[in-house]
Amino acid sequence: MKKHSVIILLITFALAFSIVASCNQSDPSMPSDEKDSQTLTAKANASVSQNIIAVDEETFRFDYADEVVRLVNLFRSQEGKSPLKPNESLHASARLRAKELVQKFDHTRPDGTPCHSSITVSYMAAGENIAEGQKTPDEVMSSWENSEGHRDNMLSDDFDGIGVGCYEKDGILYWVQLFIGEN
Repeated sequence: MKKHSVIILLITFALAFSIVASCNQSDPSMPSDEKDSQTLTAKANASVSQNIIAVDEETFRFDYADEVVRLVNLFRSQEGKSPLKPNESLHASARLRAKELVQKFDHTRPDGTPCHSSITVSYMAAGENIAEGQKTPDEVMSSWENSEGHRDNMLSDDFDGIGVGCYEKDGILYWVQLFIGEN
C-alpha cells in the first residue's frame, strides 16, 4: 500500500471517529435509535476517497497522478522504451510543483529558482512537463504526446524515474511530470 493511501486511511478513520464521538455526545434525552441513526449517517458522511485529499477548495488527485504514470509507461512501451520507475520522493516534488503552478505557470518556481530545485533526490539528468486545465489523465497525456518537447521528455532514454502531481484549485487542474535519470 502506498504511503499516501495509508495517510488518507488514517485521516479517514480519525475523521469518522471524531464525528461518531460527537454524535454519541448528542442530547441525552434523544432516544437511542435516533442516536444510532445519527451515528450511521455520520459514518457515511465521513467517508473519504482513498485517492483524493481535499482541503477547502484545493485537492491533490493521486488517482489522476497514478493514471498518468501508467499512461506514460504504456506510451513508452509502444515506442519500444523501458518503463519509468515511480519514485515517491519525486511524486512529492511533483505535487509541490503542481501547487506552485497556481501562483506562477512556468518552469521557474515562484521564488525564482529553477523547477528542478524542488527535487530532493540525487540525479544525473532531470526534466519537467507542466500543463494546466486538462480535465483527465487521457487529455493531459494527449497534450504532452502532441508537443515535441513534452514528448521528448516522456520518451527520453536519459530518464529512469518519474513523479507526477495533479493539483486542483477552484475547478482547474494543474499537472506536473518530473523525470530523473539516476544513472
